[in-house]
Formats: sequence, structure tokens, C-alpha cells
Amino acid sequence: MGTEIQTQRPLHALWRLFGLPIIQIIIGIVIVNVVTFIFRSAAQAILSALAVEHSTFKSPVVFIVRFLTVYYGYALFVRISEKRKADEIAIDRKSLGHVLSGSAVGVLAIGVVVAVLWILGFFSVVSVNDSPTVFEDIMFHSFFAFIQDVVFIAILFRILEKSFGTWLSMVVASVIFGFQHLLYPGQTLLSASAQTIEVGILFCSLYVVTRRIWTIFGFHFAWNFIQYAVIGFPVMKDSHPLLVAQFSGPAIITGSPVGLEASLVTFVVGTGLGLFFLRKAIVLKKLVEPRRKRIPRA
Repeated sequence: MGTEIQTQRPLHALWRLFGLPIIQIIIGIVIVNVVTFIFRSAAQAILSALAVEHSTFKSPVVFIVRFLTVYYGYALFVRISEKRKADEIAIDRKSLGHVLSGSAVGVLAIGVVVAVLWILGFFSVVSVNDSPTVFEDIMFHSFFAFIQDVVFIAILFRILEKSFGTWLSMVVASVIFGFQHLLYPGQTLLSASAQTIEVGILFCSLYVVTRRIWTIFGFHFAWNFIQYAVIGFPVMKDSHPLLVAQFSGPAIITGSPVGLEASLVTFVVGTGLGLFFLRKAIVLKKLVEPRRKRIPRA
């Protein structure tokens, strides 16, 4: 009897440890990224063994494998840790509407930013690219928008929100999302701070309103695709955008050399959108209180 109790105590302590938000977040991120890496490597190895080197076939296969492994890796993580279906990434008719609406808002937002830069004389189209890599860019930007939204919203923000409520979780997730961009070339403290506010508030608010990631994904994909694959902001060296564009003027206005996210115009537009959806979440009473306030005292 005593032996059983001694055995159960460590197991109970271990289970409580796995229940901590920070441990859940780390496990979720590791599962999603490790599973994706393993299956992507396996797919590339199989295609190489079959002597499949043509990009028109190899690239879509690798893209599908990577996308599905992130999707099912996250679903597996939620099933094991929370004993439920991952409704926040469910693919159905409703999620399709969210993707389309998010994409529309993303196109409108970047369209306003580019229009303002053009009116101010800081943006111009030089020429049209003869061989744009539109199909490859669709796969590239959709995958990276998806995995970033799963990691930073579905895992980081959502798990923090369950314990600490919407407000604190929004601050923490926004700061981490913004400042992780310092890992990329050309990023500065100013650009990271701008993305913390404009993108962090917007993405977290969109999730609170919809409780799904697909509106965020639609916005994220549309913004990145238009910026890099259509108007060709000069950041991605290997990309062949549809248009060859020129950005000239103060870096604080154009966002050079980082990207439009570092532009003051984007900061105004993105923050305005974020505050709009945040107000909508408040009106709809979608915000979550910290767990200590939700649990009544005995």
C-alpha cells in the first residue's frame, strides 16, 4: 500500500509539471517543429531516392507533407494534452470563409499602405518580371504563415490565455512575436517594436473574436504574398516577384531594408485594425479573465 502511494506521488507531480503553461508551450512547439522536420526530411529523401528532382512535382509534394505534418502534429498535441479536438484549426466551410475574409482584409491593408507610399512618391513600379515564381511563392508564404500562426497564436497565445487571461497573454505573445524578428537580417529594435504592437494586437484580437486561426492565416498569407511575390519588396533574394518595384525615401516611411511592417504607414494601419478588432472582442465579451478570477474561492 505504501509503495503504491510513493509511486503515485511522483507520477502526480510529473503530471502537474506537464500542466504548467510554459511546459505545454514548449512541448507543443517541439512537437510541431520536430514532426515537420522529420516528415519533410523523409519526403525529400524518398523523392531523391526515386530520382524525382523536377521542382514542379517535388515542391508541391514537400509543401503538402510539411503543411499536413504541422496540422496533424498540432492536432495530436491538443488531443494528448487537452483531451479534445483542435477546433481552432478545424477545416470546414466556416474556416474557408475565415480565410477569405482575412485575405480580403490583408489585401485591403497592404493596398492602403502601398497607395499612401505611391502618393507620397516613395513607391514606383519599374517593370514586370518575365518569369515570376508565383506558384512557388504561394506554397512558401502559405506554409510559413500557417506554421507561425500555429506556433504564436494557437500554441503560445492560446495556452497563456487559459491561465493568465487575454490582456497579459496578448502582451507576452505580441512581444515574443515581434522581437523574434530580430533573428532575421536587417531587423532593428524599432522594427521589432513596431511589429509587436501592430501585428501582435491584430493577430491576437482576430483570434479572440473568431477563436480560430484561419482569419489570421488569410491576412498573414495575403500580406506576405503581395509584399514579396507581387510588388517585390527587396528583401527576399531568391524570389522572382511579379513586379519589379522601387522603394525610395526615409526608412521610417518605406520600412527599408526590413519590410513594409517597419513602415510608419503600416504601423498606423495595422494598429488601427488591431484596435478595431480588439474593441469588437470587448463588445462581444470574448475576452478571457485570468484563471484565478474564474475559480471561486472555497
